[in-house]
Amino acid sequence: MAATPEETARQVLAKSPVIEGHNDTPHQIAEVFDRDFSKFDLNALPADVLAKTHTDIRAARASFLGGQFWSVYVDAALPKHEAVTRTIQQIDVVRQMIARYPDSFAHASTAAEIEAQ
Repeated sequence: MAATPEETARQVLAKSPVIEGHNDTPHQIAEVFDRDFSKFDLNALPADVLAKTHTDIRAARASFLGGQFWSVYVDAALPKHEAVTRTIQQIDVVRQMIARYPDSFAHASTAAEIEAQ
């Protein structure tokens, strides 16, 4: 019996997970929650809040998401010193997310590190 398109897709994705090329979650956490991790849990947010954060851990797992490139966006119109500060703050948000959700996130700098995860 032939596999359904959904079954075929699941088989392919189980072997070759999707890598998302751009995710604004660090910026959204800074904007929506003022970088305060006590105000949210990416595992248990209501759908309307999850839409604002750009990351839903449960949905990512269900959809075979294998990795994400986190964006640390800042408005180009900001004064340089403020842009640098906000960029560093968002890098810190990424580090906190990795530390807070080690079952879901890990840092990888190379393709080999991604494959090892």
